[in-house]
Amino acid sequence: WPKPPEGRAGVHRCIIKGNPDVQLECFVHGEDGDHNSGGVQATAMRVINAIPEICEHSGGMISTLDLPTTPSLDVAGL
Repeated sequence: WPKPPEGRAGVHRCIIKGNPDVQLECFVHGEDGDHNSGGVQATAMRVINAIPEICEHSGGMISTLDLPTTPSLDVAGL
């Protein structure tokens, strides 16, 4: 089983063997350096960014499938 790089607890790794092979490593950490708080923040991004769409919804039950995929806002600090 692949291990994360040394000093990188909390790495999520996806390895796809094929043509082409793809290997993706995602490391998140909060401002406090903790990968747990970073993971919580990353998970919350989709929910937070969906607030405007949910507020505009006509009411009743809503699914994540009803919402557009929204990129993270201000991810580059621009």
